[in-house]
Amino acid sequence: MTLATMNYARKVGTSASGPSTLQHEFLRCTVAKQAAHVLSDGITGVRGRQSETVVDGTYTVGGELAVEPRPDTLNWWLQQILGGTPTGTPAVVALAEVLPTFTLDVDKGAKAMRYAACKVNTATFRSSAGQPLQLSMDIQGTTEDSTITFPSISGTLSLLQPYMHHNIGLTGLTIGGTNFKADNVEVSIDNHLMLDRFFSSQTRIDMPEQDRTVTLNCDFPFTSDEVATLYDIGVAGLAGTLRYTAGGYSLLWTFAKLQAPTVGPVIDQRTGEVLKRISFVARRLASADEVTATNDATP
Repeated sequence: MTLATMNYARKVGTSASGPSTLQHEFLRCTVAKQAAHVLSDGITGVRGRQSETVVDGTYTVGGELAVEPRPDTLNWWLQQILGGTPTGTPAVVALAEVLPTFTLDVDKGAKAMRYAACKVNTATFRSSAGQPLQLSMDIQGTTEDSTITFPSISGTLSLLQPYMHHNIGLTGLTIGGTNFKADNVEVSIDNHLMLDRFFSSQTRIDMPEQDRTVTLNCDFPFTSDEVATLYDIGVAGLAGTLRYTAGGYSLLWTFAKLQAPTVGPVIDQRTGEVLKRISFVARRLASADEVTATNDATP
């Protein structure tokens, strides 16, 4: 009898190209091949469609990969998301106009798949009270190879603890030079990849970057402390930082300018606290990009 393919035994790995060299603990992975059939649309005298005239159409590769990023693997993911090469110690990762491509290997049990020339289309770092920091990415690639064997790289799995939301502390989130506390935070980067460049190929020939949107979303208490700085923010915006610190490790986001149009709070139930969700868009200055990440993985 064939044994069931169990989720716990599955593996994910990455490399700049070729077989994976770094294995990642992951929460879910929906990256897969999505093929299409094309059938003749001509008139034949009957309502039925002929099976013999169906042909393979184009196919895409993509899906979500969600992880709890660790300090020693963050440099890898930050480079794929932001584009810049990690520089210095702590490592500073800046934005780049062109993203690197990478290989994603996924052991799915009966088969292992290799997805080539992948890029991160969107990435969201999210944490909330009592929960670890999670990173959810929409990863898009070009081709699938289902003939590979997943490499023996289990020794590269990180054994470090994930960041928790409370690792922000009472001084880790600053906007306009003032410290704030938030029930949850969400940093999102959308690279706006062009996903329909097939031309005369059955698979994507490339996925150029079209634009970039960086956002910071937070749920704040609605008290006089928050109102003084965060209500009716002018279009000039405010600089901001978000830092997670734990065990000597740290992840710092530096935002050049955070802008948010005013949207007032609402009260929709009898119990609970009045919270105010603010969705900031990070934008660049002439002297600084919209966001920079600094990862300290060497306490």
